[in-house]
Amino acid sequence: MKDSLEKILEKNENPAITADYTNHTNNKNSLESRLEPETKKKGKLRLFGSTLFTAGIIAATIPIVGLNSIYATIGNGIGYLIEKKKNKEKFKASDFLKELYTGAVMGLVGTAIYTGIDKVPVEEIVSPLKNVTPKYYGIVKNIAKTFVFNPGLLIPYLAFYKGFTYLRDNYKKMKQKKHETGEGMLKQTYQNGIKKDYWKGVGNLLKLFPIHYVNVNYITSVPTRIMVGVGNDILFRMFQKKENQLKFSQSRQKRSTIHKETLLEAIRTPQLQEAMHK
Repeated sequence: MKDSLEKILEKNENPAITADYTNHTNNKNSLESRLEPETKKKGKLRLFGSTLFTAGIIAATIPIVGLNSIYATIGNGIGYLIEKKKNKEKFKASDFLKELYTGAVMGLVGTAIYTGIDKVPVEEIVSPLKNVTPKYYGIVKNIAKTFVFNPGLLIPYLAFYKGFTYLRDNYKKMKQKKHETGEGMLKQTYQNGIKKDYWKGVGNLLKLFPIHYVNVNYITSVPTRIMVGVGNDILFRMFQKKENQLKFSQSRQKRSTIHKETLLEAIRTPQLQEAMHK
């Protein structure tokens, strides 16, 4: 459009019009050149603030759970980088920082879960089976303990994770929606963050059952369990991402099919058929 206007102006014999257009273009470019450094400066300040916030969250969790927080933080960061590289997506420093402090928070929750599983009286619950199946009692006890962990303890963990990450990524939009519609933040988080695809997420957790079987029954060190859990989280993210991509592909294919069917229906109309034969 700009090129065509310039060609017209070249042929225009009125110098006043040409001068006005030139001045307008120069002023616009000058304004953009002034705004660009300010925009970059604001972006850098926001990134610096996000970095300080992330560092503060990580630092606050270390005295509570020690290196478990660092392991989870590193795991989330690696998971993000793998996701981006695998899907050829652009790396965003702001999103990367979000993943890091999310890892620190999940390190707290993960430590509580991996510590808590040993306090559940699984052996007392399944002890009546000791006389019924003495040969396989150890396996039965281990399977029962794993079931308490996955899906038992991981069902609320998944709800917390989905809710936390949704709130993290959509806080400003949610706040605006609350102002416009009065819908509370908790309701928005549940409806759009937790409830959506929740049971598919539980299904993906169950795929990790064999790893959890080993982790909660044969590994007693909580930090080691956390490190194994970090690997599980990366696998879980891969499962979730693959499902989301498949869903998007199916949706796009469905839209394409509907478009073709609509076009064919339009072609079959008597008016169009008559017009095509004229």
